[in-house]
Amino acid sequence: MPYDFNWQDAEKTIIRFDIHGEVSWPLWDEAVEKVVAELGKTTHRVDLIFNDSVGMPKGNALPHLKVSTARLMSHPNMGLIVSVSTQKIGAFTKMMINVLNRVYGIDMSHNGGFVDTMDKALAIIAADRAKSKVNV
Repeated sequence: MPYDFNWQDAEKTIIRFDIHGEVSWPLWDEAVEKVVAELGKTTHRVDLIFNDSVGMPKGNALPHLKVSTARLMSHPNMGLIVSVSTQKIGAFTKMMINVLNRVYGIDMSHNGGFVDTMDKALAIIAADRAKSKVNV
C-alpha cells in the first residue's frame, strides 16, 4: 500500500504517513479513514505528518481534500497537519489549497504547512505545542 501508517513517537502523539509508490484517491480515502479511526481512540492531541515522496494522485483533488479535511477536523484532538515533500510544491498547488480553504471555510489553525524535511515538520509541531502550553 502506498500509504504506510506509523506512530512517530512512543507516546503516540504524532502520526506519520509515509507516501510512496503508486497512489490513488481510493487508497488516499482509505488512509484518511485510518487516521480518523486512530483519532477516535485517543483523548490527547495528535499531530499528523504526511511524508510524501510521490505527490498527489491523478484526478480532481478538490472533492477528496474537502472530505478528508472535514473528517480530520471533526476531532477536537486533531493537532497540526504538516506535509513533508522533497518535491517542489508548485504555486498552483498552494493556490488550490488556499482557494479550497476559503471556499469551504476550512479552519486553517491546523495547517502546519509544507516543508522539505522531517526535522522541519517536527520543529513546527514542537513550536506549536510549546505555544499552546503558554496559552493554556
